[in-house]
Amino acid sequence: QMPIYPVVFSKYEDSFDLGKIVPGKVIIEALEPISTQGLTVDDIDELMNKTRNLMAAKLDDLSKELAN
Repeated sequence: QMPIYPVVFSKYEDSFDLGKIVPGKVIIEALEPISTQGLTVDDIDELMNKTRNLMAAKLDDLSKELAN
């Protein structure tokens, strides 16, 4: 079994315009691996929720950092 390697990108919509390249700043952070050792298909929902919650919390942190 392989661990999950979550990677979070800060929000970037303020620097994004379809059809144009607009200068801006994006923060990318790799989180600690999440072990899947010993998990089964019955653990998928809990594992997805855990991963999502960690990534959502980091997204908030990165967005605040980018706003400063």
